[in-house]
Amino acid sequence: MGIPFFGIRFPLPTNVVDLQARLDSNDPCLAITPLPVELASFDGKVTQSGIQLEWVTASEENNSKFEVEHSADGTTFEQIGKVDGHGNSSITIEYDYLDSYPLPGLNYYRLRQVDFDGRYEFSNVISVNAPERAQSLQVTLSPNPCRGDDCQLSIASVAPWQQVRVQLQDLTGRVVFEQILKDSMEKLQLTQQQLQNLRGIFILSAEAGAEVVRQRVVLE
Repeated sequence: MGIPFFGIRFPLPTNVVDLQARLDSNDPCLAITPLPVELASFDGKVTQSGIQLEWVTASEENNSKFEVEHSADGTTFEQIGKVDGHGNSSITIEYDYLDSYPLPGLNYYRLRQVDFDGRYEFSNVISVNAPERAQSLQVTLSPNPCRGDDCQLSIASVAPWQQVRVQLQDLTGRVVFEQILKDSMEKLQLTQQQLQNLRGIFILSAEAGAEVVRQRVVLE
């Protein structure tokens, strides 16, 4: 017996007033009922390429897609990927997704299952512990998530005289910011003017010689 998704079975109103009106009306459509996707399992494991997420559905009905969400604290989640569903199925179907840029330490994941008509629900939350990778080049953006002008990039290397190329890419691979530092001990203060008021999830990369370090960052 699998574990069904549970949740509100209608597209949520676009504002708080509409939602409160639905709640006050005792609308029967607000009943919490199983969504038509039965999740048999949802797991994650550490690989050489990152964290591999795997899940299995026992049955599906009207299943459009799964949105993969990640959190550093188990509370605030951001979408990092999408996997298409199989619509309607009565057989076991296996899915997977690779998070190539997990954070060192605990990483939390959940699935947002979306129907073709826009209704959705979340899976249970799982956690996977990613070990620190042995690298001579270390890159830290603090804080992460980063808000306003309070973003400081620190780089450390065993060869502090190395030139470092810093890039910020969106999830499609488009470079939205690039700067070259003269040496790896230099600190870079990132301002909203430099970042052009970017919002969302991005991949920060630092390249020094033959070594490249990448990590996922959130700009708010």
